[in-house]
Amino acid sequence: MAPAVLQKPGVIKDPTIAALFIQKDPELRYQDLREIGHGSFGAVYFAFDKENEQTVAIKKMNFSGKQATEKWNDILKEVSFLNTVVHPHIVDYKACFLKETTCWLVMEYCIGSAADIVDVLRKGMREVEIAAICSQTLDALRYLHSLKRIHRDIKAGNILLSDHSVVKLADFGSASLTDPAQTFIGTPFFMAPEVILAMDEGHYTDRADIWSLGITCIELAERRPPLFSMNAMSALYHIAQNDPPTLSPVDQAEQPEWSPEFVQFIDKCLRKTAEERMSAEECFRHPFIQRKRPADTIHELITRTKNMVLELDNFQYKKMRKLMYLDETEGKEGSESNGAASDDLDFHGNEAHSIGRGSSGYGNGSSSTTSSARRRPPIPSQMLSSTSTSGLGTMPSHGSAAAITAIAVHPTCSDTVPPDHEEDVGKRENAMHENLDTSLRIAPVKDLHMPNREVKERIATLQNHKFATLRSQRIINQEQEEYTKENNMYEQMSKYKHLRQSHHKELQQFEERCVQEREQLRVKGCNQNSFRKFPQQFPSSELVQSYLWGSL
Repeated sequence: MAPAVLQKPGVIKDPTIAALFIQKDPELRYQDLREIGHGSFGAVYFAFDKENEQTVAIKKMNFSGKQATEKWNDILKEVSFLNTVVHPHIVDYKACFLKETTCWLVMEYCIGSAADIVDVLRKGMREVEIAAICSQTLDALRYLHSLKRIHRDIKAGNILLSDHSVVKLADFGSASLTDPAQTFIGTPFFMAPEVILAMDEGHYTDRADIWSLGITCIELAERRPPLFSMNAMSALYHIAQNDPPTLSPVDQAEQPEWSPEFVQFIDKCLRKTAEERMSAEECFRHPFIQRKRPADTIHELITRTKNMVLELDNFQYKKMRKLMYLDETEGKEGSESNGAASDDLDFHGNEAHSIGRGSSGYGNGSSSTTSSARRRPPIPSQMLSSTSTSGLGTMPSHGSAAAITAIAVHPTCSDTVPPDHEEDVGKRENAMHENLDTSLRIAPVKDLHMPNREVKERIATLQNHKFATLRSQRIINQEQEEYTKENNMYEQMSKYKHLRQSHHKELQQFEERCVQEREQLRVKGCNQNSFRKFPQQFPSSELVQSYLWGSL
């Protein structure tokens, strides 16, 4: 059972609730916090646990402001849930801290999610890779469903991968501790029809997770879930009213057609009637999941993604160096010549390897380049002093990919170098980049010639902790930019939920008024019938008068 609701969020008086949290300052235990993800709940950070000497992920959740009580109850539910589940394919829970109005939820560190992989690779996964990921995910779902619990938010973004090629199911903020459940909750594009209609038609069971898994398979195969181009409210309507989605035909010559087993697996997961869907156990035993595949399928997928992230981050680093060279050159030439030279430069808002919005060879075709030429703004001074080392500072010394998190990458493009400087810049960039790469691979940190001591310590920390990730810096920046959009969608969902609740309340009140009016009409009709019969039951006035006069 979930803990009782507290009168004030964050005030712990119940010993059962107090046992969920460690009463210490988490900042004294964890160091080198680095943001690696962002969402409507808050942010996720990479950190180093000084007590256990291991890397961890910290999910910071704030419960102040509007809906503080609701947020606090969600935190209690998630912490309680993680405290009671232990499984090889469920993310390991470490500890939980309270610091003012923020909850620090500490979990094992995973290098990325299945959604990160399809975003980095710019194409859907192969069937064998989807089957390998679904197999371990279903193992976790079998365990949850055996405990009569429902995840309620299965999607590629919540299927994480560890550096040891193990799939981990995560994010239990929407999980239900009971089966069946009735709450309208989840991510719109992945919600089962019965979850959307739960307020009208009653409860739903763990088969809702199977529907979400089927949608996730389509997401992994096609990079996006069905109805992704619609807004949340339209998607909910279509899911509830229309036929279930199916796999799109293969449109690339080099890609093989979808196998009958894969098509059948998705079809049985996406039955409109929940009772007709497979259970988690039946899904796990399906031929699509059980057919033979190489043992290193997930490891090969992770390695390929890491190499791609490393290439993308190196590409962005080189562009940063060129931009710095331009600023130094323009500073020497003077402001007048600078103005004439920079007016011809195009300023790009989002390029390189942003998710689905690339415009320099890594995107999906939707360019974010401005049509008119703009003057390139100067680089902040704090970036000039640290870019030369921090750009590579987060790359581990063992060749694994890493996110460039030390700086906010300035939007630019590879064509921002004037033609007369291009050759000179290219030679200097290649030489400087090779020297720094070699230093990071074979030289200790003390041998690097860096003016900033803090940057040295940061690189040393990351090398010691072997910080690896499948997420490029652009992905992290993209999440931060979409934070407002996600909040807007969350507000839409909340408003929709409140509207449905208000509608049901008004409908119940209307039905009660109808019953009362019907009862009043029935009573009124009975009274009128009684008055009509009254003269026949008693003597007339003439008889009464004659009787009275006779008695006198």
